[in-house]
Amino acid sequence: MRIFMLTTRLTRFGAVLAVLAGVLRIVAAFILELPEIEAFYLVIDLCILFGLIGVFGARLETLGWCGLIGFVVALTGAALIVGPDARYSGLAPISRERSSF
Repeated sequence: MRIFMLTTRLTRFGAVLAVLAGVLRIVAAFILELPEIEAFYLVIDLCILFGLIGVFGARLETLGWCGLIGFVVALTGAALIVGPDARYSGLAPISRERSSF
């Protein structure tokens, strides 16, 4: 019973973080310039990362191998966004710099 309650709480927390990430991303689209915009995007990306973990943990038994593969791909993508090396590897999908075309 205690494990079930912990799993339920973690699932709810992950779902709240996933929804919060979506709401914050919508808000970020309307913010033109802030000095703390990078920190704001970091909060969004961390919410996505932990939200994915919570949502996957809720459906762990029903997703099977295909779900595990999808989770690993999604988690890797989210980690590339959050990680400090994404900017230098050319994989950063959120860029504030203009292209040189």
